[in-house]
Amino acid sequence: MAHSNNNEWELSLWLMPQDGIWKVNAFHLDASGVADRGVGTLWTLAKEERRAGHAFNAGILYGTVRELLKRGPWLQLGVARAFDEDARTLPPLAELQGPPPFHWRLGGATYEVAGISPIATEGMIGLSFGLPQIEWPATEGVIASNHAFLSAFMAAYPEVPKVFGYLVARAVKPDRSGGYATVYEYGRGFND
Repeated sequence: MAHSNNNEWELSLWLMPQDGIWKVNAFHLDASGVADRGVGTLWTLAKEERRAGHAFNAGILYGTVRELLKRGPWLQLGVARAFDEDARTLPPLAELQGPPPFHWRLGGATYEVAGISPIATEGMIGLSFGLPQIEWPATEGVIASNHAFLSAFMAAYPEVPKVFGYLVARAVKPDRSGGYATVYEYGRGFND
């Protein structure tokens, strides 16, 4: 196990004896925790959010735990079976049905969301949204678009700050050559 500024990491080795010597047959390195929270803590939080009726928070947390449990194709952690049984009873998030990009109707506008992922900074878990753009306006237009998306998202999901401390809208240029990110931290506001 290793610790970085924002995540925990685990290295899994598959050792095989060959001619009396143990040799590495395969290895897998992946995150095992986010913002100093491991699988157990995040799973507990996911179940609490589910019981509270916060489907979006629960869905994202269950997905995060699922990813953190991965240890390559040849190793399954003991807790994975119990987690899978619990997660099977969780209805899938309507917002993430079908292949991306997803089309979200928020605050009277439709937004194209290529993906959503949990991220960590300074002990907080945040959400990052990939927002592909059809046209690329001047910077002010991109900032306004990011602000509009985040404002509409926060209005539609008032329970999000219970779990996630900040949001990132990442507008992506049509040719995918770059983009512009806007951060909203709950309690502090926008930071462009």
